[in-house]
Amino acid sequence: MQQVSIRLAEASDLKLFFNYLDKHLRENGKGETAKFQPISSEQSKLNDILRSKFTDGISADYSENGWRRLMIASCGNEIVGHIDIRGYAELASHHRTQLGMGVDSRYRGQGIASRLLEYLINWMALNSDFEYLDLNVIGGNEAAFNLYKKHGFVLIGELKDRFRLDGKSYSDRIMSLSLNR
Repeated sequence: MQQVSIRLAEASDLKLFFNYLDKHLRENGKGETAKFQPISSEQSKLNDILRSKFTDGISADYSENGWRRLMIASCGNEIVGHIDIRGYAELASHHRTQLGMGVDSRYRGQGIASRLLEYLINWMALNSDFEYLDLNVIGGNEAAFNLYKKHGFVLIGELKDRFRLDGKSYSDRIMSLSLNR
């Protein structure tokens, strides 16, 4: 297997990233894969709204609503994982950022998610003034929950029955990592 490399994505990476992301989203809650997005099976695909959030966000300044930074893990010319951060809309929350991530199902269990988290945390230490990294984990996704705990994220709270998807109830776990600024 080829070496997996991680780097900050550029606008020129988005076409390949969107191909990866659409495939990734279509696995949401399918088979042995736990739900990782609070969307129904029917909605689990790339749409124009999400495409715009990435396209517009990666070139926006941190001071602009909708900014986003994307890091990609690639193996050769194939994207096999990603991690992204984005800001909150409220001005009073600009010291915090939200995290999202995923790894192609064929590459899970190889430490790529841990490497993406480490890359992001190191990158943030050098390139931002954020104090907290926040995320949400859908109930039942124990692999993600345990990964974040391993990297120092703390469970802040859990909202039971937050989502009802495909006839099932899911909780929403809120986790946060202090970046010790």
